[in-house]
Amino acid sequence: MKIAFSKPEQTNSGSLVVGVSEDRKMSPAAAALDKKSGGILTRAMASSRFKGKKDDLLEIVAPKGLSLARIVLIGLGKLEKLDALRLQGMGGQLVAFLNRVGETVATMQIDTLPGVPLQAPDMAAHIAYGAKLRSYRFDKYRTREKEESKPTLRSFNFMVTDVAAARKASAPLDRLADAIFFTRDLVSEPPNVIYPETLAERCKRLTAVGVKVEILDEKQLTKLGFNALLGVAQGSVRPPRVVILQWNGAPKAKDKRPIAFCGKGVTFDTGGISIKPSGTAQRPSDIVKSLSGKTIEVLNTDAEGRLVLCDVMWYVQDRFKPKALVDLATLTGAVIVALGHEYAGIFSNNDDLTKNLIAAGDAVGERLWRLPLGEAYDRDIDSDAADVKNIGGARVAGSTIGAQFLARFVNDVPWAHLDIAGVAWSKKDMPTVPKGATAFGVRLLDRLVADHYEEPA
Repeated sequence: MKIAFSKPEQTNSGSLVVGVSEDRKMSPAAAALDKKSGGILTRAMASSRFKGKKDDLLEIVAPKGLSLARIVLIGLGKLEKLDALRLQGMGGQLVAFLNRVGETVATMQIDTLPGVPLQAPDMAAHIAYGAKLRSYRFDKYRTREKEESKPTLRSFNFMVTDVAAARKASAPLDRLADAIFFTRDLVSEPPNVIYPETLAERCKRLTAVGVKVEILDEKQLTKLGFNALLGVAQGSVRPPRVVILQWNGAPKAKDKRPIAFCGKGVTFDTGGISIKPSGTAQRPSDIVKSLSGKTIEVLNTDAEGRLVLCDVMWYVQDRFKPKALVDLATLTGAVIVALGHEYAGIFSNNDDLTKNLIAAGDAVGERLWRLPLGEAYDRDIDSDAADVKNIGGARVAGSTIGAQFLARFVNDVPWAHLDIAGVAWSKKDMPTVPKGATAFGVRLLDRLVADHYEEPA
């Protein structure tokens, strides 16, 4: 789907979208269209339940004299609450509707409205961003699909007086959408296509945008002492890889310490199987010496993500000395029991970092809920045979136990663990997230960096 911005002009094809706020108050564009069409918008609203509330939508067949297929009224709700997140959702809602009715070309006219926190160019950029996010499809392996199930919308044009300002506001959002699509693709690919070696190769593509990519292979990992990670990998015929991505976005900054993000990158999860059928796999009760030097009693081999993360997190701290460390992982099913699919769990040793992450998540619609760490949980992973065991003594507080294990491998650095098991995949369509991989965390971390770590321009 192509997205474009242009100055207001007469639209002669496809669908024309205009906004109406609560209590059926028409935007200037809607009012002008109503007058031109002889009051058709007023009559259509009067004969329907459309009130202009948030999520309201009304389709009107274009009358004779207008070279359009349809007019679409989109509810703006209360104007003072029409923020960036709501505008993005509106864009996604429109794309879903326009595809459902089989539209190919759509145009939306956007006006600056009293009470709205954003000006028209920024409004247009955020609606376009939401539209692009909802347009995502992972369909490369589909060979047969009903025509009525295929997307039809080829272009969506946003008319705004200051086109240059809209394009400027849209540019960083468009790049962010590309990053989200890249991530959704990685999550969606099957494990016979994406495995450690091919995941590392995909990451090399990021060199095109200036990211430095370094890959550690099995020989290097063995030499360095990534034994907890290697213990997990030994059950697979696919050799492990660790990918290190570096972006120096502030080369002139006085504080050279980076902010570090870590993930486990497990490309296939056997899901609940502790005794693996492969003859080389790790066994329950194995003891491994991690990169940190701490020994780990592996009592459940299915709690493997934390074994990968503990080595990776230690390596990052030891090599890069970050000012803050954030790890994201689909670590436990227990976090879904606690929070469902609405929030990711956040565990942290630092209140300021927690506050900043939660605020960033709220701003972009990727919400976090803080869950506890504590001495009692820490004692539960003490081992009689090693320095620590990888599960607790009972089937309780599973997400906290996973986080508490990771905390054993955190030095004196602000750290947060995000358990995203419940939000990494969506079983239903949402305004800007089609059913499937969500890429949860991309927007959140982008906002965190923008708000707290970027150098001023």
